[in-house]
Amino acid sequence: MAVDQIELLLGMGNQPGVKRVEWLTLIAGWQLQLLQDETAAMETLTKIIADLPNTPQAFSAQRRLNLIKADIAARKT
Repeated sequence: MAVDQIELLLGMGNQPGVKRVEWLTLIAGWQLQLLQDETAAMETLTKIIADLPNTPQAFSAQRRLNLIKADIAARKT
């Protein structure tokens, strides 16, 4: 339910980039920790990278995305 509320905030126009990335990062964290949905979290992190390229937040999202992918690959072996 909290994710839905934040997505409503994201859908409102003229939201500053800093707030958008805060909310998206929060959603990704919830998707991983509470919902245990790696696919959704990866999509959210990819959105951060696409929406705010070449920012510290995008680099952090990329690092987290790489860790998730490495974890998935390690579980497969």
